[in-house]
Amino acid sequence: MEKIQIIKFDRKYQDNMINFILDIQQNEFGVAITLDDQPDLLDIIHHYEDKGGIFLLALDTENDTIIGTIALVKLDENKSALKKVFVDPKYRGEYRVGQKLLDAIVNFARETDIEKIYLGSTAMMTRAHNFYKKNGFVREDFSVFPYDFPIVEVDSVFMVKDL
Repeated sequence: MEKIQIIKFDRKYQDNMINFILDIQQNEFGVAITLDDQPDLLDIIHHYEDKGGIFLLALDTENDTIIGTIALVKLDENKSALKKVFVDPKYRGEYRVGQKLLDAIVNFARETDIEKIYLGSTAMMTRAHNFYKKNGFVREDFSVFPYDFPIVEVDSVFMVKDL
């Protein structure tokens, strides 16, 4: 079995997933965001899967630990929003966890006839922006984003990928 496994969200990882995301947001990036600001984390099935999207976890199979997350929110008119992209700093680069997660999301999007993936990011996440550009995302003005794009207050960089 491969060391890194990408799986669809499983409730048994709920608490670990929440702690994983909050740790990266608050401690690594210093973003003043709490669980109360992210009610979607408390009901992944309702906020993502029931609406035609998906939430994926990357696991280190050697110790059954979450090392990455990524989600896709289905929007109107075959559009979607990329959300909750986080990778444990120890697994960035060499293990290609972010790439594996993004590839899985893009495959899901194509299989479900999604034509565009939109994302919002904070200005400080320049490595992430370069990663997205390498994967076909281009910067775009927020004024052209779909009306139902779920914006986060701290986002100031917006990108889109055509499929």
